[in-house]
Amino acid sequence: MNRAHTHRRVRRRAQLARPFGRRSTNPQLKLICAALLISSLLLPQILLPQAVQAQDAPRLWVDGAILQTDVPPIVVSQRVLVPLGVLAKYFGVHAQWDQERQTAYLFFADRRQMALSPGTYRVWIWRQADEGADWKLEETVVLDVAPAAVNGRIMVPLGFVMKQMGLAAEWDAQQYMVKITSPWYGKYDPSTTVAADLMPSLGIQSGHADIIALANEITSGLQSDREKLVAIHDWVASNIQYDVEDSMALPVEKPQDALSVLRRKSGVCSGYSSLTAALLRASGIPARVVHGWARQWNQTWADLLQNLPEDLLSHGNHAWNEVFVDGRWIPVDVTWDAGAIDNGVFTPELRRRYLDPRPELFSDDHSKVRPSETPPDPNHYYFKLSETAQKEILKLALSFADKRLSYYPAVGLKKGGEIKAFQLVMIGDTPGKEKTYLLECLRIEGVGWTVRSFTEVPRDYSLPSGGYTYSAIWNQ
Repeated sequence: MNRAHTHRRVRRRAQLARPFGRRSTNPQLKLICAALLISSLLLPQILLPQAVQAQDAPRLWVDGAILQTDVPPIVVSQRVLVPLGVLAKYFGVHAQWDQERQTAYLFFADRRQMALSPGTYRVWIWRQADEGADWKLEETVVLDVAPAAVNGRIMVPLGFVMKQMGLAAEWDAQQYMVKITSPWYGKYDPSTTVAADLMPSLGIQSGHADIIALANEITSGLQSDREKLVAIHDWVASNIQYDVEDSMALPVEKPQDALSVLRRKSGVCSGYSSLTAALLRASGIPARVVHGWARQWNQTWADLLQNLPEDLLSHGNHAWNEVFVDGRWIPVDVTWDAGAIDNGVFTPELRRRYLDPRPELFSDDHSKVRPSETPPDPNHYYFKLSETAQKEILKLALSFADKRLSYYPAVGLKKGGEIKAFQLVMIGDTPGKEKTYLLECLRIEGVGWTVRSFTEVPRDYSLPSGGYTYSAIWNQ
């Protein structure tokens, strides 16, 4: 007689989606977007002739590409000023705006903080000895031209900021442009990647000696970026312990920058992502940290949105990576590939389900934009099956098993006018050596479920869990 049991690991895996980071230790600072849009009523303005704003605006050349900005650079006293958002977007500078003090704060990967105010020539630079330590004033610098505000954007002296980042800005008078060459010039395609994807940044200390040494150790002897990515993914997933206790705090208490996570050997999703990005960048592979939303296997997106605290509802509850390999950006979630939580205990278990997964698999439970309660495409989406429908599908699966059978929950798919159901089943007497099959069923009105196919698939094949509901009498 066949014995059927449900695999529970998939149920526990998504519990690793937790508050993804640590808020700034300075409560007066309010994070703003990369463009740093500021109300024109709040800042002193510089009014420039139209010719200067458009025709005579100098261009910005970075590693072979001309950068486009919504507010063009300006020249003041023979100094080029650029929108602060350019530094955030193309060079990974983390920027915060203090509304009360009318001051922009720039944070660098080497634990330096710089304060610039429109109309003020003096710049303050602080340094932090370690994560969580007090900031100590390191130096003050007097500029020969002050930052300004133009059309709602903070404009800062490009040459000064580039010098603080260890980069050189060269003026090309003949072409009337500023040329900036990073150490990665010629090693990436500026049409798909920016320098920020390779440079050290706040929380991603890819230039630190410990990070570089570990990256070299992990990737030693490997040739392709794909091989290096797999090796780094596996190392982080196998050597970093998920911090269940800290994940329950809102916000998390322990620092989640790459270096802190490496030294502690533990972290939450933002820590896994920061360390992964740092090791990849140290290996010359473009990588980003993405903050977004992720749902558990037994939730719908509506369930998630209804239960998230306001802060996470607005900013997301999870973090993962995007990595540029084989000519494209791919998603990688090392946290969810590191193990699972069961009854508050993390159990390590390396896998690669979320290393370049199929698009429909990743988008089923991850979203870079705030998800909606209803499917974006009403004619194509995965949905949850009712207990009654689950039993009917399992009954069909049992008809194919002449040995021990285990299974994952079935999922429904609405595709055009068709309603389908899919279920993964493992058949075999020896645990770990079972063969994996995909059962595909079709719902026929007036008949019920019929088998469309029963096909062997790779052992690591996965199915979406369904983020939406489907209203029908048979699915109640």
